Amino acid sequence: MSSFPPTIKQVDHLMVRVPEPEPVYQVFTKGLGLPVAWPLVDYGPFKSGGVSFGNVNMEVLSCPEALSNGDMIPAGTGIVGIAFQPSGPLESIVSVLDAGTVPHGPVLPFSVVENGTPVTLWKNLEITGIMPGSLVFYCEYTFRDQVGFRHQMEQMLAAGNGGAPGITGLKEITIEYADPSVPEKWQQILPEAAGGGSGQLNGGNGVIIHLKKSDRNRISSITLKVSSLEQAKAALVEKGLMGAESGEKISMNPDALNGLMVYLAEQEEAD
Repeated sequence: MSSFPPTIKQVDHLMVRVPEPEPVYQVFTKGLGLPVAWPLVDYGPFKSGGVSFGNVNMEVLSCPEALSNGDMIPAGTGIVGIAFQPSGPLESIVSVLDAGTVPHGPVLPFSVVENGTPVTLWKNLEITGIMPGSLVFYCEYTFRDQVGFRHQMEQMLAAGNGGAPGITGLKEITIEYADPSVPEKWQQILPEAAGGGSGQLNGGNGVIIHLKKSDRNRISSITLKVSSLEQAKAALVEKGLMGAESGEKISMNPDALNGLMVYLAEQEEAD
């Protein structure tokens, strides 16, 4: 279990890097009918669009290698980052991390200039060394009510009946690791999931962080909850997005998602 006071409220969003975000973004929004967390916009240095699973958002983005070389966004494609909503102001989170000797970077503001005045939209704080090759960080928004925004996304998902597959939320993020120090680092910041198996940590708001021993370090897949697996399967087949079927899970065709692995599992009563 985590060894010091909780610093994480829940998973805020996932960062998915692809060469061109529009096809993947359109699969989830127009194709499956999921809520738009923010529109797909070309900002110049990068493109970004947000899709909502209700309890967690997913950012689909592309950027030049220069940003990767500057350690702003990890290289490669797939799920390259996890952003957490902090339990309090980032300045207080820093004190807790320091007390627990958890390595971290500085608090970095992201600002824009409005009417000649710099305005901070959000602040990030990276947890360094927790996941080789990936970006794991706290994200504190200053331009919107995060609780209200999350509630709005959940309402939009429910109003649309979870899109064509009947999605009710993000259930699990699977992290594969070869570095034996990874589990202990994650256990410092997240508690064990109640009733969960080995390597299952509580990411907040119904999300499980599943740590899985492997021969490489990567955030390998996500699992979405659906109200009916049969409904989800029929929707994916109709839209040409059906992947493999294995036991109590089905997957979306990764070829339609630039290799991104997305599984769907039927929601359990306890979820």
